[in-house]
Amino acid sequence: MKIRILLLLMLVFGLNFMALSQPKIKFLSIGLNASGDLKITKADGKRLGFDAITKKNFNEIPDATISTSRDREPVYRIPVSDSEKPFTIKVFGRKDNKKADLAITGENFVVRVVGLSLVEGKIFTIKFSPQGNNFTFSSNKNTELPTFTFAVDSPDANQPSYILKLKRTDFKAAKLLNIILDSTNILKFKDNDKPNAVYTLNITKINSDGTENTFSSPEITSKKANNYELDFSKWNGTEGICLRNDKNRNGFKDEKCVSLK
Repeated sequence: MKIRILLLLMLVFGLNFMALSQPKIKFLSIGLNASGDLKITKADGKRLGFDAITKKNFNEIPDATISTSRDREPVYRIPVSDSEKPFTIKVFGRKDNKKADLAITGENFVVRVVGLSLVEGKIFTIKFSPQGNNFTFSSNKNTELPTFTFAVDSPDANQPSYILKLKRTDFKAAKLLNIILDSTNILKFKDNDKPNAVYTLNITKINSDGTENTFSSPEITSKKANNYELDFSKWNGTEGICLRNDKNRNGFKDEKCVSLK
């Protein structure tokens, strides 16, 4: 059942990901499902892909491979270690102005950025932890934010899997959005844009017996700070989800976790 979630998302997205077939070496697979250019840079400076600004191709990462999705777009497959530091992914728009989805697949997780507007001259910058738990997004121009989807399988087949979808209202150029998914089932999300931004959140819990529970919060907003900590570690399928807002901008220790229904 655990592998079923990842395979389903990969089939829907239409990429030929191979990360699950390598038991000894861990891999990340990264690709778009529409025409656009990607440049991936590791923490050591080695690069892979195409830079639309300099018009240069890069293939500097040892043992990385490039294949083709069923959409005939390149898919980059990169070996990673447990101690790997964050990657930087740049997504460049083209003249055809298409919407595209970016997918990052690793061991027991798939992260998708759904609805990137690939306008010519627009550059999205994504800093991403290869462990799948830390994600930062920015754009060089004002943009309608895509939907961020995290599908996570527990290594323990008796524990549930989760699919989380997070969306935010329009975003100013050069601002940063950071999303952290804690192993204790705490989702942290924040940005440095002005307060009153509206987030929409959906969670699907897939239990070990195949049954599903869903949760939706259509409006998460604050007049103080766009900085939240969502705790779903005690969610039993009907209740147990709560939210903290760092109103005073001094951390969450003094903030009450308010129940969401």
